[in-house]
Amino acid sequence: MNAILGFSELLQNDLRAPKHRQYLQSIRASASSLLLLINDILDMSKIEAGVMELRPEPTDLREICDFLHTLFSEPAARKALRLECHVAENFPHAVLIDRIRLRQILVNLVGNAVKFTDKGVIEVRVTWEKQQTSSQVTLIIEVLDTGVGIPKDKLDTIFKPFVQAGAHREKEKQGTGLGLSIVKRLTEIMGGSVTVASVMEQGSAFHLRFPDVPISTRLPASEKSASTGETNFNELRAATLLVVDDNETNCQLIAGMFAGSHHHLIFGSSGEEAVAKSRELKPDVLLLDVRMPGMGGHEALAQIRKIPSLEFMPVIAITASNLLSEENLSKERFSGYVRKPFSKRELFEELADFLPRQPKAESPEEKNVPAKKEISPAPKELISQLRHLLVEPWPSIRDSVAVNESKIFAQGLEGLGQRWQCEPLVHYAQKLLLDADNYAVTDLEKHLGEFAALVEQLDQGTPE
Repeated sequence: MNAILGFSELLQNDLRAPKHRQYLQSIRASASSLLLLINDILDMSKIEAGVMELRPEPTDLREICDFLHTLFSEPAARKALRLECHVAENFPHAVLIDRIRLRQILVNLVGNAVKFTDKGVIEVRVTWEKQQTSSQVTLIIEVLDTGVGIPKDKLDTIFKPFVQAGAHREKEKQGTGLGLSIVKRLTEIMGGSVTVASVMEQGSAFHLRFPDVPISTRLPASEKSASTGETNFNELRAATLLVVDDNETNCQLIAGMFAGSHHHLIFGSSGEEAVAKSRELKPDVLLLDVRMPGMGGHEALAQIRKIPSLEFMPVIAITASNLLSEENLSKERFSGYVRKPFSKRELFEELADFLPRQPKAESPEEKNVPAKKEISPAPKELISQLRHLLVEPWPSIRDSVAVNESKIFAQGLEGLGQRWQCEPLVHYAQKLLLDADNYAVTDLEKHLGEFAALVEQLDQGTPE
């Protein structure tokens, strides 16, 4: 498939007759559809074989909604559809779930909604229900549309492989018929359920329900701070930290680590103080010693979790215990864990999971941009091929930011770059491929927009 798609893209630059270009376009469109089918079948095969692995990670549902809006806003706008995504205001900042698989489920559902809706609105709603334990919620996601609807006799079969509810309309025959089957299987593997209600010519509503989803006080990967060079707590957003330890020396050590930083530290020396000051001050993070006279860290944590608005406050355990059983217990109950003796770097890395990165002010030295690497002029034959791509298909790919088409486009560029030994072109194509593979739509849109400037640089030999 890679050869068919790659060489067909290279071939389009050498075809002049409109008839031949139309034939080639048909080959490429058919190959792209076949690639989608292959990928869907591979996913179904993994599910059937029981080798689909879940990778729960801190996930912000607001980010997923932003991703869906970016991905589908353009195709929805082409049909004059209104696309809306809503997350309940009090929804936890992050939950522990397989972000990639949840995104795959929603891409299939929203993609179907766009495909089968001719007018009106498509809406994604994210809500939650509290459970008996304050550390878990029931995640509820609804995908609603005002589309053609699903016949009653198809409601029980649409989740079966290769079944399409809308096959009665010619334009809806396109596709693999595997999307909803993958939705159902993935949802069930993730411990959830999916149901559907529909009225013909009025619309459909898909209802996803995931019970026992842990709340994550850790930040999603996109918000974590990556420190470079010397440990500097100012790289983390300014925060109020409550430090509770019965050992005065340990408190002085932590105070010294944060000396000169923009963080505000408050100290306590007992479990009772930890509870009282948490209730009064509502700090951003609590650093809590596990072993203290009287009320210990575990008991204090249990009391704090009963206080309204503190159920999700990050509480990092600090302990000198070397017992594996106690370490595992602390990791299970607390948001984070640091074992004495700890370094400034170790404490930074743990806090970076809970405090977003701080935008770095540009220093005077950084304003002096270093000399840029020169790009040598590319061969005229290569420039000619790239300029053909600037006419077609780059404009439509740039405007739609379609992931699969972008990947095919990038693979063709990478092949050209390797053929002509053009390192900047290969590097650019690999950036696009990475964006497409990660569904990093915002980055993909940005990098796609840079293609015309790259062609000019390659033509004239300007700085990279």
